[in-house]
Amino acid sequence: MTADPGQFDLIRAALARGDWPSLAEWRLPEATLQDQRPDMLTALLQDAPDRAHLALALAVAQARHGAQDKARRLLTLAIGWGCPRDRAAAALSSGALDALAEAALLARDEGGAGVLARRAAALLADGATPPDADRLAAEALGRARARLPHPPTGRHAASAPHLARLAEALPGWQAGRDMPLLLETKSLPRSGLHFLESRLSRVFGPGFRFCEWYQEPGCCRAFPCRLTPLPQEQGAGHPGLRMVKSHDFDLTDPTYAPGPGIHRLIMLRDPLMILTSWWALEELGRHGDILKAHDVPLTQIYFRHDPALLARAYRVIEARFRPVAPGALEAWLDRRSRFVLDFARKWCVPAPQTDIVGYDALPGWLSGFLRARSGGAGGLGAEAETAIAAIEAEAARDFRPRADPFQSRIRQVSDTLSGRQALFHAACERLRDADDTGVLTPFWSQAHGAGAA
Repeated sequence: MTADPGQFDLIRAALARGDWPSLAEWRLPEATLQDQRPDMLTALLQDAPDRAHLALALAVAQARHGAQDKARRLLTLAIGWGCPRDRAAAALSSGALDALAEAALLARDEGGAGVLARRAAALLADGATPPDADRLAAEALGRARARLPHPPTGRHAASAPHLARLAEALPGWQAGRDMPLLLETKSLPRSGLHFLESRLSRVFGPGFRFCEWYQEPGCCRAFPCRLTPLPQEQGAGHPGLRMVKSHDFDLTDPTYAPGPGIHRLIMLRDPLMILTSWWALEELGRHGDILKAHDVPLTQIYFRHDPALLARAYRVIEARFRPVAPGALEAWLDRRSRFVLDFARKWCVPAPQTDIVGYDALPGWLSGFLRARSGGAGGLGAEAETAIAAIEAEAARDFRPRADPFQSRIRQVSDTLSGRQALFHAACERLRDADDTGVLTPFWSQAHGAGAA
């Protein structure tokens, strides 16, 4: 019995990024794990040149997930293949530090959680602080936050003094009539942000600014954005608009009521489209080290959205695609489905100066949003009016939402999506059943009715 050599690469990649959940999902045959004969496990891993290292990594992952019997057998293999006992003990004890880091997150002690995560990374590196300890610690804490039953909501706070200053600066401002200074968007991945960016930049010209928030260099990380007053400071006759995006992946953005000059847009789409599109993005991240080695940094893809760079990324991944680990998609769908539901519960609540819009309805929303605020004193000028008319005409002709949720620009990703359609449909059914907001169900049923699964 031997393992697919490609699986060894998956183990090494998960270990390099400290992704213990993925390592724990690497399924050793149950019969092999229950068999008392060590030669069965030996045969499974013996072809790997770094078999002791891999066996120890898998042992740590199983121990962290409570599978002590599996961890013990793998640890015996690692030691038998030459892993020092003190090295094995240090690696196993790193799990306790990570558990303490997660407890610190629950207590909202971000600093203490970071220290503990760095110490865990040092133990895994045989006592020496690895050069990428900060990255490993940040990624470990990100995964820990995703596991929290009630993600903390205090990391980002709304600035009451800033909201008060806006109220003072905009006496008589009316939400349905006057152009806001800030359009604060919340969305799940690929929900129309860049469609809005391209159109609004044409309407407002140099008066439009788009902040990518967590990607933006020098972002103030404040709610509302501290640069909100800038459009007003440009002076009469030069209307401007600032748009800020946040996917709120940690569910830590504050749910303050938008004050004068602030409009909130919540963008949704069919959950099946959300999950399949998100998986395609996840595959870019999973191959991030390969992309970087071929001069395609992920930050440039996420921040600049350069079509030529994306095309190069697709070609690189197609040529060097890593197989998806057994069980990885199922675990990922469970995590992301829970996030989609938590996002809807938090953000899809009717409120003043807040719109909840589906992706297919985005052109109509944009037209109505701009038309309601055009003309009159302080309204958009003739040039902007011309741009609005052109955008409306183009949307009727060119706006074509993705029709097939199971097609991607990367062939192997399309193969994964097409071959696992039942898993995605089942996840959507669970979402529909659990949706106590009533928000997600109409989006799901519009394109994929009950018969689709």
